[in-house]
Amino acid sequence: MSSNQLSIMNQLNSINLYQSNKEYQMPIISTLNDFIETIRIIFNEDHIDINEVYTILKNFQCDFSEWSKYIFYHKTKYTRNLIDEGNGKYNLLLLCWSEDQGTGVHDHSGADCFVKIIKGQIKETIYEWPKHFNPKKSYNSTNETDSPLVVKSVTVMNPGEVTYMHDKIGIHRLQNPSKTETAITLHLYCPPYTESMNFEESTSKTSKGTEKLNLPGYGHLKLC
Repeated sequence: MSSNQLSIMNQLNSINLYQSNKEYQMPIISTLNDFIETIRIIFNEDHIDINEVYTILKNFQCDFSEWSKYIFYHKTKYTRNLIDEGNGKYNLLLLCWSEDQGTGVHDHSGADCFVKIIKGQIKETIYEWPKHFNPKKSYNSTNETDSPLVVKSVTVMNPGEVTYMHDKIGIHRLQNPSKTETAITLHLYCPPYTESMNFEESTSKTSKGTEKLNLPGYGHLKLC
């Protein structure tokens, strides 16, 4: 995670839900059930410290076999697999990436986004918001240009690393850079969101996107 991302994470108090005023030292959480329960307890509070959420994700390390019921790959599209719907303040997802799969460039509709790398590598490219674009306007905003998006940073993350993203940082895309290996990432979004704004990298033009989930155990696969 870049210093800019860390700085914004520490400063963010956008909806009076988050506070960030201390550092946390916590033991390793070693089972998925304990992790889910810990997150639920934290989000039952009126105020959530995003540094605490980040530290819990950083210290969480379960046996890989515990992910098995949530791992679904698809040959044409990465999958988003629901682990926990939370309590209306967050949701927890496992994303599975086949070789060379990635997202488009997108925003997060004002949500805080935490990502922990479970397997493989993930490349995160962060872009500036388009210069003449107003995020508060509709998805059919006329503030579009034919100018390409401007890259702020490119980071390749390895297993165990955690990154944080928010619209105040910019917009981004994630990609499995490997041509031979799959990747798996754990995502926590607070609050949950189902729609995002997508951006064409070469022109900055926008379109509305809908985030779909695979619900393990329901017998079907929905692609995002």
